[in-house]
Amino acid sequence: MIAVVLASAVVGLRRPPQASPQADVTAIVVDSADSTWERIHTKDEEFSILMPLHLPIFERGNQYLGANNVNVSSERVISGYQNGVVFIVKMYETANPAGLLSDYFDIFHYAKSFKRELSLPGFKAIQYLRNEAGLYHNIRCFAAKRRVYVVEVAGRGESNPAIGQFLSSLQLGDPIAKRNEVSASFLNDQSQTSVPKTSSVFSKSEVTHPALPLYLPIPVRPNGFRGTVTIKMVFSASGDVTDISIPKGLNSAVGDRLSNLARYIIFLPAEKDGHAVSQYSEVTFNFQ
Repeated sequence: MIAVVLASAVVGLRRPPQASPQADVTAIVVDSADSTWERIHTKDEEFSILMPLHLPIFERGNQYLGANNVNVSSERVISGYQNGVVFIVKMYETANPAGLLSDYFDIFHYAKSFKRELSLPGFKAIQYLRNEAGLYHNIRCFAAKRRVYVVEVAGRGESNPAIGQFLSSLQLGDPIAKRNEVSASFLNDQSQTSVPKTSSVFSKSEVTHPALPLYLPIPVRPNGFRGTVTIKMVFSASGDVTDISIPKGLNSAVGDRLSNLARYIIFLPAEKDGHAVSQYSEVTFNFQ
């Protein structure tokens, strides 16, 4: 179980039942569009989208998700951050895409979000939308024959043109040659804005809008290890996780694993006085 709050996160873990691994056929290809935005697509060209890349691709193998334990043989998460907007693409390889779409995502997305089905020939699709003061969060989930794709964008408002560019660049099932490319004028307007130079790190109570965790990689429980581990960190204004602090006395192998995973946490930075700022945060892992 995963419960995410604005300033901290709690991740519950359990060991999945054993099953025979399925063939991994989701290969990701990156085509350079410019110095910041790039087109990613699956090797079979079923999926394609333009986005700025930020973190390395996070990959995890066989796992079971949702209340009905839908088997996912492969999970890949790609993210980008630019000018106050977070871009996320998730790909899940599964023999039961429709089951994963209706089960897992309905359970884990915001209760406050507005949900509606999307009309898209050949794909079952659902959109979750949360639009309130200080937060615009759009999540679109697509079930194909053997995969579920999740396209997610979040910012402090929906006026940033990068949000529309990202969502409109999505193509499913079309050859690469027919896909829309990002416009030159858009790229010229999207140079990375500098984060105000400051060494200040704020607490949740000191910011206007707290940092919002959007994706927490879930590790496999180490053999023979049970308990709760809380690690402290800074969600920086640049979109990176820094200053990771592991509790003293923790098994070094477990600590190293959690420290590495923490760098793949995707979040929307905190905001104070109209600017992105760094914020202290923590994540608690419950190994059951």
